[in-house]
Amino acid sequence: MVDFTLPFNVLAAPSEGSAQRRARIATVKSASFMRDDLRRLAHWKLLDLDISALQVAKNGRVGKPISISLRVRNRGTVLGQAIATVVGVQNGIEVYRLRLNVFDDIGRGDTTFDFGSYSPTVAGDIVWTAAIDDGDPDIDETTETTVVK
Repeated sequence: MVDFTLPFNVLAAPSEGSAQRRARIATVKSASFMRDDLRRLAHWKLLDLDISALQVAKNGRVGKPISISLRVRNRGTVLGQAIATVVGVQNGIEVYRLRLNVFDDIGRGDTTFDFGSYSPTVAGDIVWTAAIDDGDPDIDETTETTVVK
């Protein structure tokens, strides 16, 4: 089976048996679809936005804002936009989450997006994770850490 995700659902007919059997048939039909039909879809180009850098301070202080930005580069041949999400987790608690539409012109370097700032209220490391959901099968995710004292 090809390791590729497409936005579709495959359902077996009710006459094909139990729910377990229908799930197994759907899996087989999905694999068959991908193997046979991806060859015909191979000419399609996908948007490929990659994270060049997640920029946050290495150190911070309680009550002082930490600026957050994301540098994005289009490594493909298709113009478009995608959703980027930045999440901050401190002491096991999600303290920050923001989603933005991001884009980049082809061949013109990075585009930087400002995700605002966050002012921590307690000490402890903040682990920042940025991800871009561009539809391309490569992994577009990175992490950085800010030590808050």
